[in-house]
Amino acid sequence: MTKFMLGGRFSHLDRTTKTSVFSEQVHNKMILVLLVAAIFMCFFVYLWQVNGMATKGYKIKDLQTRVYDLKDQNKKLELQVADLRSSARISEKIKEMNLVEVVRIEYLIDNSGSVAVNR
Repeated sequence: MTKFMLGGRFSHLDRTTKTSVFSEQVHNKMILVLLVAAIFMCFFVYLWQVNGMATKGYKIKDLQTRVYDLKDQNKKLELQVADLRSSARISEKIKEMNLVEVVRIEYLIDNSGSVAVNR
């Protein structure tokens, strides 16, 4: 085994030991870089999910407000329908339109069986 006489941290180690120590350091640095990249990726995924949840929360709140408004409008329309169907309102409209009460009803009876005139 040959020893290197170069100065430095690994001068007392042989060539194969230096290579294995160097490759181990590179391996450790790669693991560290991958770990830091994974941490950053997890952080950005977390931010993306939190942002998505906040956006959906605002949409849900808007939809709930819309549901409340539509329910309120529906109640108002139901009250309007009840008012328009009331007998007092119908009597008022009858007077406005100058309608008269039917006294005698006559039904027409057609024994021929046809309902249209053939020309």
